[in-house]
Amino acid sequence: MSRPRVPLMPAAGAGASGKMGGVCGSGPGPDMGGVCGSGAGAGMSGAGMSGAGVMSAPVGAAGVRGAGTSGVGLPLVVGVTGHRNVRAQDEAALKSAFAGILAELRASYPATAPLVLTGLAAGADSLAAEEALALGIAVIAALPMPVEEYEHDFDAAGLLRFRALLARCSEVRVVHAAADRPGGYIAVGAFIAYHSHVVVAFWDGQKGEGGGGTADVVRMRSSGLGPGADGPDVYVPDIGPIYQIVTPRDDKPPPVDAFRVNVHHPRRFRGDKFTQRDFAGALACLNRYNRDVAELGGLTKTSSGLAPLMKSTDRAANLLQAWTLFFVRLLYVLAFFAGVAQVAFGNEVAKIVTLALGVGAFFLAKWFNYEDRYQDYRALEEGLRVQRAWCDAGLGARRVEAFYLKMQQSELQWIRLALRTAYLVFCGHCAEEGASVDLSDALSWIREQWRYYHKAARREANSQRICNLVTYATFCVGGLLAAISGALSYPKFSQLLPPEWAFWAETHGPFLQHWTTAPLAVAALVAALLSGYAAKRGFASNGKRYQRMFLVFDHARRRLNAAKRGLGGDPGDVIAEVGREALSEHADWLLLRREYPLSLVLD
Repeated sequence: MSRPRVPLMPAAGAGASGKMGGVCGSGPGPDMGGVCGSGAGAGMSGAGMSGAGVMSAPVGAAGVRGAGTSGVGLPLVVGVTGHRNVRAQDEAALKSAFAGILAELRASYPATAPLVLTGLAAGADSLAAEEALALGIAVIAALPMPVEEYEHDFDAAGLLRFRALLARCSEVRVVHAAADRPGGYIAVGAFIAYHSHVVVAFWDGQKGEGGGGTADVVRMRSSGLGPGADGPDVYVPDIGPIYQIVTPRDDKPPPVDAFRVNVHHPRRFRGDKFTQRDFAGALACLNRYNRDVAELGGLTKTSSGLAPLMKSTDRAANLLQAWTLFFVRLLYVLAFFAGVAQVAFGNEVAKIVTLALGVGAFFLAKWFNYEDRYQDYRALEEGLRVQRAWCDAGLGARRVEAFYLKMQQSELQWIRLALRTAYLVFCGHCAEEGASVDLSDALSWIREQWRYYHKAARREANSQRICNLVTYATFCVGGLLAAISGALSYPKFSQLLPPEWAFWAETHGPFLQHWTTAPLAVAALVAALLSGYAAKRGFASNGKRYQRMFLVFDHARRRLNAAKRGLGGDPGDVIAEVGREALSEHADWLLLRREYPLSLVLD
C-alpha cells in the first residue's frame, strides 16, 4: 500500500483515544484506535542479530555508550538505506527531503527525540548522516564489518567523509564480524529494518542487484521476512512505514518524480486497512511515555543509561498507580453513599448528587488514562529489569522483547517496541564477545524480587481477608439492627418496654418498619461493593500469583547460592530461566488487569 507523502497523524497531545489503551490517553480522535508498532519481523533476527554477534564502540567526543539519543527517554529510530551512486548535484535536494521527514516526525512527537540508524555507506547513507548531525540529531552507525575492512569500500574522497562522520557518531556497531562480505551487507540491512520505527529509503523504486541493497532492505521491512528466507522463521507484524525519497542514480536516467517523498504502509495481512493508524498510535504511546518519565519520573537529559530509565519509569508508574487507586476508591465510596441515600433514607437528591460526582470522577480518570498508563509502565519496567539482569549475567544476546507479550498486536504492542529500542540504545554492547559479566546486580534483582513477592503475597491475602471480615461484620451489624427495629415495631414486644420507650416505638412505627429491612439492604450493598473492589484489585488472584513467584525466586536464590559454593549449576541458566518466568507472570498480570478496567458498572 503506497501513497504520496502525507503528514503523520498528530500525536503531540495526550495521544490517541478510543481503543488505543496503552498510554495514549485522550487526543486527536477515535481514528487513532489501536496500537501497533514498527520494526521488522523477528524472522530478520538471523543474519543481523545473532551468529557473529554485535560489537559496539563509542567513537569521538560524543561517543558515550548508551548516548544514542539527545532527548529524554527512548528515541524514535529512523533507519536509513539508500543508493551509493548518488549524483553530487542531487545531494542538496535529497538532504532537504530528508530534513522534511525529520521535521515532520519531531513536530508530531515532540517528546521523542529522533535517532538516525545508518550503515554509513557512501552516497545516501552519508548524506543522511550529515543532515541529521547538522540538525542536532544523534546517529548510530551500524557497520557490516570492522572499520579497517569497511574502509576498502570507499574512494579517497568518500573515505575522508566516512571518517569524519564516524568520529561524530554517538555509537558504532559492527553487526557482522565474519569474513563474509556479502553477508555483512545483508546483516546491516536486517539490523536497520529490525530496529527502526521508520525506514527512510533513498531509492528509485527499481529492483536491486544483490542482498543487502536498498531494494532488499525495503523487502525485508515490508514483508517481515528474514534475509534470504523463503518464508518467515518467526513472524511478528511490527512493521512500520517506509518513506521513499525517489533518488536518481548516476548510471541511470533520472526518474520523472525525482525527490518526491512517498509513504508506504506495508500490510500486515490481506485486507489490512489500519496499519497507518496503528503505527501512529504506537508512536503516540511512546511519545506519552517519554513525556511522563520526564515530568513524573524526573528523567533528565543528563540521566544516561538503563538504570536511570528504569528508576524514572518506576517513579512514574508509582505516581500513576496512586492516582488510579484514588479514583477507584473514590468511585466505590461514592457508590456506597449513593446506595445508602436511596436504600436507607430514600433521598433522591443525595443519590443524584453522589451519582453525578461518581460519573464526573470516572470520566476524569478516563481522560487522564491513569490506569492503563500505570499498568503499561509497570510492564515496561519489568521488561527492563529482566533485560538488565540478563545483560549483567552475560546473557546479552537474549532479548526480552522476543519473549514478552509476543501475541499482543494491539494497544500493548508499543511495550515490546520500546523494549527493542531500549536494547538498541542501552544494551548493544551486551551481545559483544567478551562482554563483561557482573552477577552482583542480577543476584540483587533476584533477592529484591524474592523479598517483594514474599511481602506482596501476604499483603494481598490480608487485603482479601479484611474484605471478607468487613462483609461478615456488616451483615452481623445489619442483622442486629434489623432485629432490634423489628422487635420495637412489634406491638406485644413494645408493651414490655418502659412507658417512654413504648410511646417512642408507637409514634415511630413507619420509621422502625423501614429500618427492619434497610440494614440488611445496606449490608448487601456493602458486600457487593467490597466483592467488586476485591475483584478489581485482584486480591485473590494476585495473592496466588505472588505466592507462586515467591517460590520461583526462592528456588532460584537457592540454586544460585549452591552454584556459588561450587555445587554445580550455571548461574546464567538460572537467571535466564527466572527471567522468562518473571516475564510470563507479569504478562499474565497485565492481561488480567486489562479484563477489569475502571468502569461505571462496579462489578
